[in-house]
Amino acid sequence: MDHDAKLSARNIYKEYRQTRLKIGESSANAQYIHSQASIYFLLLTDFFHLQTIPATTTDADHIQLAIRSAIQLLSKESFINDHGSDLADALDYYEELERELTPYARRQNDLQQVLQGCLYLPTRCLIIKTLVRYRSLDFDLILDCLLKTMKKLPTKQSLYLSDVIYAMIEEQPAHARRIRYKLTELRILPSLVLRLTVNFCTDDYVDFLNGVFNSQPTWFLQQSYTSGTSFAKIKTSLMNALSCHPISQQQLGTESSDAHMMATLRALCGLVAFFGVKLVEQETRLCLTLLANGPSEISNDEVPGKKKRKELINIITQLIQSGSSEMPLLLMAYFQTDEIGQVEDMVRTILRMQVPIPKLGLFEMQKLFKVVDSYI
Repeated sequence: MDHDAKLSARNIYKEYRQTRLKIGESSANAQYIHSQASIYFLLLTDFFHLQTIPATTTDADHIQLAIRSAIQLLSKESFINDHGSDLADALDYYEELERELTPYARRQNDLQQVLQGCLYLPTRCLIIKTLVRYRSLDFDLILDCLLKTMKKLPTKQSLYLSDVIYAMIEEQPAHARRIRYKLTELRILPSLVLRLTVNFCTDDYVDFLNGVFNSQPTWFLQQSYTSGTSFAKIKTSLMNALSCHPISQQQLGTESSDAHMMATLRALCGLVAFFGVKLVEQETRLCLTLLANGPSEISNDEVPGKKKRKELINIITQLIQSGSSEMPLLLMAYFQTDEIGQVEDMVRTILRMQVPIPKLGLFEMQKLFKVVDSYI
């Protein structure tokens, strides 16, 4: 936009702000906004309303209604698509004007408040994408401002926050891993972290999940109801990786591939135990076969799942007789002496995860081990 148009919009905006104090908001809006054709001026007033309405209203529903009725341009997708550069430039200009018009003692974080107001608009993702596109160097500043709004947002807008940050990553995918790490360190927005993992960081499922499960995963367990599809995709990827691992004694894997298999099985255990991801019979058979033929370090992992009783007994017998690990023998001893609590402690210690273990499953395992005892 040319300099004269910007200067004119600046002067009108300053008049509007002064008139608003004298005659009230409704009269000032009727005098200036409803009769004004200047795009730049209308953008400035849109930013003003985005900043001031949430700051002066406590009811979330009223905020949304007030913002949507006051906004002239930023609620229109077609306008944003056609005037993206003007939008970003006007926001810079707005921040400059507010610093000039607002006494130092009353100054707020203008950008943070404007972005908070954007979350009440249906065009929120498009607005943020546009800002990131034309103010790419301000990516981290915009992100930090959005994250600082979390404590002030009602539940619905908190969900919108995840969508807005995801839109930022869609615009600049190179930031995906770094932002995921930041959110993980802060232990916030778990559904967004999962979404970024599945769509932008697909090559490190094993390392990421083990890292989360190995720390304090409580925050990550608070997933949205839509996360099931993402977990299913991760499970499929993990099972595909396991299916490529040698499963016979004649085709033993390398030390590094065995270590990766161990980590993959551990991540799979976390998905099953924490999120209720289901394994079909074929997947369970593969996991147990890998355990039976794998290195001693992983012979003690527990992979839940349904299995025919006879085949389970055969595999458990093979694990005990293989001598590759003492853990199956310890399990049998604990089950024979009804030390179910010791079994739970051992599994959690081995996995280094405080996973929930259904008692019914342990009792079924106890029955199997008692049968196995007669085979040895």
